[in-house]
Order: sequence, then structure tokens, then C-alpha cells
Amino acid sequence: YPSNVYYTNATEKVADDLKYNVVVPPYQITYRVEPNDVPSFVNDFVTYKVFVDNIGNAGNNLERLEIIYPSVLVTNTMNISTTYTNPTISIVSDRIVIDYTGKELPPGTNDIITIVAKDNWLYGETNVYFYAKAMFNTSLGQIVNGKVSGGTNLVRFLDSPPYVYAKLEYNEVYYSNPNPSIRLILSNGGSGDNIVKSVSVNIPSSLQIGFSASKASSALATNITYSSGVLTLMYSNFVVGVVDTVTLSLSNTNSVGSSAVFSGSASNAITNGAIFESSPQSLQLSFISVPNAENLTNEIDTLKKTNVIAVRINNDTAGSISVKGFMISLPWPFTNVAWVSNTKPATISVSNGTNIYVWYTDGVVKGDGDTIAFGAVDTFEFGNTNAGLSFYVSEGIGFVPASIGFGGTNINIRMPKAQGYASLITKYVYISVQSGVTATNTVRMYFTNTGGDFNNIRFVKVVFPAEITNFISNSTTLGGNVISNSNNVLFIQYTNDGIPSLSVDELSVTFEENYPTKVLKRLYVYYDNGYGELQSIDPPADGTLDLLFDYPQEASEVYIVKDSDVTYTIDTNHTIVMRLMNNSYSYPIRKVRINYDSSNYIITKISLSNYTLVSWVTNSSNIILDLNIPTRKADYITIDVLYSASTNITNNLSASIFYDGAEDYEAAKVPVGETVDFKILYANFGRVLGLVKPYSPDISVKVVYPGTENVVVDNVKSNNIMSSLTLATNVSYIDVGSYRLDFVPPGTYDVLITSGKYRKFVINNVSVSPNKVTNLDMVVLSNAPFSTEAREEQSVVSFDDGRTALIVPPGSLLNDFSVDIIIRNATGVEQSGVNNSKGAGKFNSIDSMKVYELVMKTVPGQDIFENPLKDDVVLKFYYNESYISSQGWNEDNISIWYWKDTTKEWVRIGGKVDKDNNFIYIKTRYLHRVYAIIGDGDVKKDGVVRNVRSSPNPFTPVYNGNSIDYKYGMLKLTFDLDKSYDKYYVKIYDMRGQLMRVLEGDGSYGQGEVYWDGKDYDGVYVRNGVYVFAVVVDGKIQYKGTVVLIK
Repeated sequence: YPSNVYYTNATEKVADDLKYNVVVPPYQITYRVEPNDVPSFVNDFVTYKVFVDNIGNAGNNLERLEIIYPSVLVTNTMNISTTYTNPTISIVSDRIVIDYTGKELPPGTNDIITIVAKDNWLYGETNVYFYAKAMFNTSLGQIVNGKVSGGTNLVRFLDSPPYVYAKLEYNEVYYSNPNPSIRLILSNGGSGDNIVKSVSVNIPSSLQIGFSASKASSALATNITYSSGVLTLMYSNFVVGVVDTVTLSLSNTNSVGSSAVFSGSASNAITNGAIFESSPQSLQLSFISVPNAENLTNEIDTLKKTNVIAVRINNDTAGSISVKGFMISLPWPFTNVAWVSNTKPATISVSNGTNIYVWYTDGVVKGDGDTIAFGAVDTFEFGNTNAGLSFYVSEGIGFVPASIGFGGTNINIRMPKAQGYASLITKYVYISVQSGVTATNTVRMYFTNTGGDFNNIRFVKVVFPAEITNFISNSTTLGGNVISNSNNVLFIQYTNDGIPSLSVDELSVTFEENYPTKVLKRLYVYYDNGYGELQSIDPPADGTLDLLFDYPQEASEVYIVKDSDVTYTIDTNHTIVMRLMNNSYSYPIRKVRINYDSSNYIITKISLSNYTLVSWVTNSSNIILDLNIPTRKADYITIDVLYSASTNITNNLSASIFYDGAEDYEAAKVPVGETVDFKILYANFGRVLGLVKPYSPDISVKVVYPGTENVVVDNVKSNNIMSSLTLATNVSYIDVGSYRLDFVPPGTYDVLITSGKYRKFVINNVSVSPNKVTNLDMVVLSNAPFSTEAREEQSVVSFDDGRTALIVPPGSLLNDFSVDIIIRNATGVEQSGVNNSKGAGKFNSIDSMKVYELVMKTVPGQDIFENPLKDDVVLKFYYNESYISSQGWNEDNISIWYWKDTTKEWVRIGGKVDKDNNFIYIKTRYLHRVYAIIGDGDVKKDGVVRNVRSSPNPFTPVYNGNSIDYKYGMLKLTFDLDKSYDKYYVKIYDMRGQLMRVLEGDGSYGQGEVYWDGKDYDGVYVRNGVYVFAVVVDGKIQYKGTVVLIK
């Protein structure tokens, strides 16, 4: 009984109630198989799909499925999968078992079982079947047969015909090729084990003449036969994917424009089939016209060793095939090819010396061409002849003669005339200055063979002027023999090879002449190569065959200019200046040779003052200058030399001159009183070098005896040892001058520096040694004192930045004094004082704080630390924008402050900022020692007069003669103005309101600074007490304050 049925005691009823019916449970599957047709040749995996549907009623779940597969399937490589969720799959005997008990397949659902397997069926056709059986959860363990539905469970193994594809390697052939070698490409395009056993090829009738099996070859066939136009190829291993190349050696009688078509069939083990074209018309062979070739070089020289010949191949065929190869065959008298080039990518070779093969990488396509140039070597030396080239082309099948283009094939080989050139080396000779006496001269000239290769010159004829009366001697460098020198003509014969191509022979002739006056004559030259007539050289326009008969020349002059002929061992370099005078009336100087001893000195540079120095060279004994000095003109030769000597050395620089057209150098003369001796003498003296800042032309530097201003006399030229300055460099907008004090006797001296603009400066105890240079430190001069008597504006500039300045208008001073503006780093006390200064801004980097120190001195040289003035002066302070920004300020909030040493603080003055030029200007009647640019902190910005500072307060005037305590004896008032004003006034009142003094200032810079010395209008010191000061601007009192005066 079914295990899932439960029983209880039945209630006794009538007999019919205890009857039961046995029925078939409503469970069933349907199935079908795909694919249904399989090629029998396929020796590969085939994918089969079994589609299974559970069509039973609810509750009839599929637990187990069995698929009985055909026996032709191979199980050891079989792969099985399903689309339903992870059943258990196994192969048992002849079936595949799929267990769904993990998750049963309910009614209304399906599964697709995929079977990938090989088969062992090779040939022939057969039918096989798949069967499906099922077990359900309601079938009480029984296996029931599935029902085929929606398709079939049949699989048919079917035979396939052979699939052979064929094409011709080339579909075009030149019609004139009598025996084209055609390659037929066969490929097995079947699948699986569809092995081709044989192929039959139908040879077109127009190509069958003389054809036999022996004229066919195959890379793969085991046997080849031919009968009645059919070529049969037998195979044992023509498997799928393999390609066979069949070569057919055919006889061609086709005309241009005709064609022939190949066809055939193939067979495998079962069936036959036609061969297929690989592409349309791939088995059609067309017979096309042949491209043309032509010779581009129609004539060459007999005497050339290697002749350049160019030919052209033009692919003008009616077909579409490219030219694959081009051959050029050279006839006698050509023996070999030296080189070959062309314009297309190709592989080039030469066979048998005279056959050139050009195989094109990409072919020469229709409508295109190629130019081939080559060097052809011939053995034909004398005479004339013709030679015809032969051209062949290949479309890849074989070479055939090319059509002949417009240029033809013929080359004319011609014997050229000799080619030569002659020029005179000697441009002039001297005539006799004595009546009736002949002059003897030597003339040298060049013969140059400008011809090529074997075109040697074998005869030369030279016609001299008729006035030459006697040839004394002659010679040539290449061994030419003078066979006749009658009258004024020389015949020269070369018995060996003559003058070879591009070679030069030199003729030297010594003769007598009797020209009475200066005259220019021309020589005429003829030559021959031994084959033709003598050829004349046309008289050149440049006069290279013109010979001047001239008077003897006056010697030119070369000597050393005075003061450049001597230098001293204390130096290592020197400039020699030599004067060169061309005394010739007829000839420019082309070269100058100067004696030179390279062991004593080295030349670094040579130049001319007036004319062009073409070049110069030296050897161990001479300097050679290549130049052009016109007749009767002079120039100066400047020679820079380096040397190292410790004793006296004399160098002789005597010179020789080479004139234009001359045979050799002529000695230059040295005028009386001049010299060509360049002397390096031991320096029994010392030299003092130094720098002075600032530079001024009026500064004088002298060597004086210690403690005096007596100038020392040199020990060489007996002159006072003194020097002015030479501008040397520029440092921070200030020019620096250099000085050189030479010929100083050994000893210890002072160096005195004087000027009308600057204070005198003395360098003490300068030690001077012989043959030594003493380098002194740079001297920074102090400014000369300002004068109260000056009628023009006076000023000084800082030597540190060249811009910060004090400008003093006439009448502004109370006394004479000097000022030097020093820009330096602030001291630690000055840096600390910023924190004690009311209204001063913060520094980002206090260590980099800069100050401007006014070093003031009286005329005798005593220091002045503070200085009252009679009227306003201008101080302008230069600043660097990067310095301002680095401190965290901007140009709209910076001011001038002065250092108050008594309280160790900075006091604000203010000032006008010129942002375009980076200056701050102030006008003041009181000069402090130290100033600085400081950013404004907490300062007043309202009111006409603001940031008023009175210092010292109280103050104590001292009036014992000229001694004034500026620190405590002067009241200084500083303040800002809201804008520029022409004038401001400070009025001093006593406590009764009586006006004691009025101080006036210029407010054009928006600030003011005045001082009160404690005196009234009459110049009398006022009494002790409290005084009121009032700042009046624009006609109104804008500020009041008090000050205490204590004596």
C-alpha cells in the first residue's frame, strides 16, 4: 500500500459502501530532442538538448528522470547540465539519471537537459533515438515512459558532400608569356572528418597544347594523372582546413584581351561535388598587354669609368595586375654594375654582372611607374659605338620582354673632348730697370684636368708673349716633356697617363724678357686628350692667365709701435701693436709672416684696425696672417699674448710680406728708430690695484710717503705715481671705479685718495714688493661737507642703494657738515624699541629690520648725532616692495620714524609715499641720526593735525657758547597733516598769552617737523616755565599743547 495513506476502522454500512475502484494516477511527462540532423563526418562535440515537461496534475512531482541515449555517443567525454535547480546527475549503463529529490519538479514546470558528446559514427547515414522515463512521488517507485510531444526523439546522421574552394594565385598573365606557370590554390572548407580524397581540374582548351601530368605538381597530392583535358589529383590526407598549391606549367597561344576559365570537382569517401570559386571569377585567367619600359639616358662618355644610366618602367597594361619584377640586361661593352637605385620599395640584385633584377615589395600598380638609375662600368675607352639595353617584366609568373616606350633601348657611347683649365700662380714679374739689359724671371702655372674618369690630358701647348726671348729652364710636377720651345711657344707631351681626371700639374718656366715699360700680357693654353684636336682654353674674364710685367717694388714696413714693445714679468698678458705699411704701388699684400717663438708666449687673438683679417695660423716659428692690404695703405696688427716669465726675454718679430701674385715672401723693412724686438723684462717694482666707491672722474689716487702727501716717483719712467679712476662696475645703482698704480718701488707707503666731491681718504702702511701685485680692499668714500655758502641745491645719495638721498636747498643750513647715508640692519636695542613705540606696527620678521643712519660730521671730522637746520630739507627713503610685504604691511600704511636714543623708542614723523617709484618723502628742519620705515599701527586718522609728538618735554636749553645738548636742549615737534599744505606754523606762547616765537614749515608732504631752541624773537633764551605751542594750518589753530622749559 502507499506509505502516505492512513487507515481507520470503517463504520459498517451497506455492502456497497465497502467497494473501491483502482484508477491510473494522473502523472505524465512529455519530451522532445534537438537537433534532429547531424553530419556524419563531424568528429567533434555535438550539443543535444532534451526538453522535458511535467504535465501531471497537482501533487505529482517528478523525482527521477532517466534519458536513454543512442549507443553511438561516446560517454567518457560526455558533459551534462540542466536548467532546473541543482539536481544530482549520473550516467548508469546506457542512460543518464537525473535525481530531483533535493527539489522535485512540480507539475507545470520543465527542465532542459543539455548533453555535449562526441559520436563514433563516421560514414553513411543512420537514425538513432533518445528515450525518456520518469518516476514521481505518486508512482509508488514505478518508472513510467515519457511521451514524445512537440517534436521528435529522432536524430539522423547524414552524409555531407566535399567542400573544396579553388582560386588562381594570379588572375592575369601577360599574353606574350609562352609558358606561364599558373598556381591553383585548393582548400578543404568542410567540417569534421570530411576528408577530400580526389580533385579533378578541367584545363581550358586554349592551354592544353602539350600539357601532361608531368607538367603539374602538388604539395599534397599522392598521385597525379591527366587525360582528355582533365587533371586528377589523388589525396590521402587532404583534411579539413588544409590548403594545397597546384602548379601548372602551361603552353600559351592566347591573344591579348582573351581569357580562359578553370573548373573541376572533388570527392570524399562517400559523395562527389563541384569545386567552388573562392570569390567571383577567381578561376578565370585573363591575358593582358605587357607594360612598357624605356631608356632615359641616350648618350654617355667613352672615357668615363662608371656611367650613370636611367631607365623607366611604366605599368600601362590594360589589366589590373601590378608589375612584380623588372629586369634590365646590359650588353657589351658593359662589364658590371657598380650601384643601383630606384624610387619604389624593392629588393634589388645583380646577376652575372650585367643583369639587374628589381623585385617590388608592393608591386608597381596600374598607371604607376618606377625609375631605375644605375652605374654601368664599361671597357670601351676610345672611339664611338652604340649599345642596346633589354627590358623584361614579370607579373609574378615569369619574365617576358617589355614593350618598348618612347625612349627606346639604344645608348650612344661617344668619345668626349678633353676638358681642362689653366691658371697662373705667378701674377707679376719684374722688368729690368737698366736700359738694354734683359730681366730673368720665373713663372709658375697650373694645368687642371676637369674631365671625368679616363679623359686624361696628354698634350699641352702654352703660348707666351712675343717679347719673351729665351727659355732658360722648365719643369712639370707630373713628368711632362717639353718637346719644343721655339720662339715663344712651349709644347709639352705626357708619355705615361698624362694629367688624370681631376688632377693638377704645375709648370715652372724661367725665361728672359726685355720689356721697357710696365705692361700686362696674356698667356694662351691649348690641350688634347690624344684622340681629337687641340682644344683652347678661352681667356678667363677673371684674368687668371694675365701676367703683369712691372717695376721692382719698394719694400713694405712692419714694426712694433712704441710702448707696446715692452712688458714685464709682473703681468701674464700683453697686447702687441705692429704697424704694417704696404709700400707697393701695384700689389696688395695678401699674407704677412711674422717670426714667432711659441716657447716664450702664446697668441690668443689677432685683429686688424682697418682692414679684414681673413684668417691667421701659427706654428712653432711663425705667425701667418691671411689679409688684404691695398697698395700704399697702412694698418695696425693687434696681437694679444699670454706668457709666464721670471727673467728678461727678447723676442724678435721680424716680418716677411707676400704680395698678390708673388712667387714667395719678401722681407719687410724696419724704419730707422723703430724695432721688431718684443721684450719681457723683469719687474723690479710692484703694482697696487684697488676699487673706490663711488666712481667720479675727478678722484685722484696717489702713492705717498707715510704720514705725508709727498708723491712717490716710480723707478722705471721717473713719473709721479698717481692714477685717476676707470669705471669698473655698478653696485646697487652706484658706479665703482678702479685704479692701477704702477712702477712702485719696493717699500711701505700710504695711498692717498682725494676728490672735490668727497672727503680725503688715506690707506696706511701699504707694503709693495718687486714683481708682485698688491690688491687693496674697496674704499667707500665719505661725502664732502655741505656748505652754507652754496647757491645751488646740494645733495648726497646713499652708496648702499644709490637712491635714498638728502636734498638741501640753498640757505637751509646753520653750519657746514657732511652726511653719509648708511643702510644697515637694526641693532637689537633698535629692534626692541619698536615694542616701546606708540603707534608702531608689528614686524613679521624683526630680525630683518633695516634702518637708515645719517653719519654726520663737522668739517674737522667730529661726529654730529642730531642737527638743527635753518630751513626745510628733503629726505627721500627708498624701499623695496618685497620688504614691505614681507613685514605684513602695505604701501598705504607706512611712515618714516626716527630713533630717540634717550628713551630707546621710535618716534613717528609720517611722510608722503610715492608708490610708483618706491620712495617716502619728508621735509624737516631737524636731522636725526637714525631713521626707519615702519608700518603704522594704532595712529590717529582724524583731524587736520594729528599724531603730535613733542620731545623732550621738559627740555633744557644749554647756551654756553657753541656747545649745544641736542638730546635735551632742543624741543622737537613732529605731527601728521590730513593732506598737503603749502605752509604750517607753530606759535609759542607763554602762560600770559604773549607770543614768544613763530616757527614756519613746508607742509607739502603732509607732515611737519620743527624744533624750538628755547629762544624768543630776539634770540634770547626765555625763562623757565610752562609754554603753550599752537599748530596753525590753513589760517586756523588746529592743535594746542604745552611744554616745560627748565634751565
